[in-house]
Amino acid sequence: MENKLRTWLAALICALVIICAGTAVILVWNPGNLEKIYQKQIQVADKYFIDGDYENAVISYQTAIQKDKKKEEPYQRLAMIYLSRNEMALAKDILNRGILNTSSPNLQLMWAKYFEEGTVTANTKTEQETQTDRKLKTKNKNLNKEKKETQGEEETHQGEFFPVDGQVIDAVTGEGASGALINVRAEGKEMGEILANAVTDANGEYVLELESGYYLAEIELDGYMTEYFEMAVDAFGDIENGQFVLSPEVGSGQIRIVLEWDAAPRDLDSHLEGALSDGTIVNIFYRNKTLEAGGEEIISLDVDDVDGYGPETTTINDINGKYRFYVIDFEQEGTLGENGATVKVYMPGEEEPIVITAPADAGNEWDVLQIEDGKCIH
Repeated sequence: MENKLRTWLAALICALVIICAGTAVILVWNPGNLEKIYQKQIQVADKYFIDGDYENAVISYQTAIQKDKKKEEPYQRLAMIYLSRNEMALAKDILNRGILNTSSPNLQLMWAKYFEEGTVTANTKTEQETQTDRKLKTKNKNLNKEKKETQGEEETHQGEFFPVDGQVIDAVTGEGASGALINVRAEGKEMGEILANAVTDANGEYVLELESGYYLAEIELDGYMTEYFEMAVDAFGDIENGQFVLSPEVGSGQIRIVLEWDAAPRDLDSHLEGALSDGTIVNIFYRNKTLEAGGEEIISLDVDDVDGYGPETTTINDINGKYRFYVIDFEQEGTLGENGATVKVYMPGEEEPIVITAPADAGNEWDVLQIEDGKCIH
């Protein structure tokens, strides 16, 4: 009896082995199944990524790599998460692995952008941490609002005041602008009654008490251009477009170009090409941020933002050259025109900047303007 039982168990084990082996063969010889498994996993990871749940996104992208190590997407997304958290060693490691496994030109470009000499460093990221935290907080507010709306809790709170916070950013340094005075008036009324005001703290952050509605914010700071920004507070007290970018005053021989956009695409890149007034060739972008002559900085990409909103700022100290300024979506998402990208051009002697908005059909590249002999053509 015991021998029969052993024989039966052995036969059962052999059968199970054959079934498992057959299943494995089917998966191996049916790449469509493997692709479906990978696509399902990457969709889960992308959902975590979009929702700002980076811990689960990291786990899910790593699982996606295990499913198919030849795909570039999970390496790219993981690198962006690590960079946003200033985890530079992890970002380097995942990009190295991705380049080795996929030979992806996009991953090679990311490596060149963030880790070749003269590009973003850990210290630069540390200076941007406050701004990044504010962006993530704004995103979380929007997600909470969407959840409320889904649950049918949307309602107006007439007469209720909310603490509304945001940040004023220096266009040249990318850091918070301390001591800026913010006067809030009714929308469209530059000289109307001041409804609320605040002064930014050491990090450029502010808090205002406002009802839901649409407003105009006037921002003043010594040494900077005074500017007006539209702002909106929704029915839940969440502010839309609460980041205000201020440009230092431009000199008589200086032009400044400032690019801003929404939360997506995460990384828009400014490019300036052309020639100085003496014929010197100009090609300013994230891998070549400055052009010097005679020990002086002639053109510089002052700020290169990589996690949404901007700013990206280019300062020109030779206004008599001939230049072309254009914008490229680094991640090639094809949505540049759908996410509120705007360019402000600060010209010498002008009290207000020229504002240019991306056309709705702009995909991955936007040809914005030309500068010829001190004049802006757009």
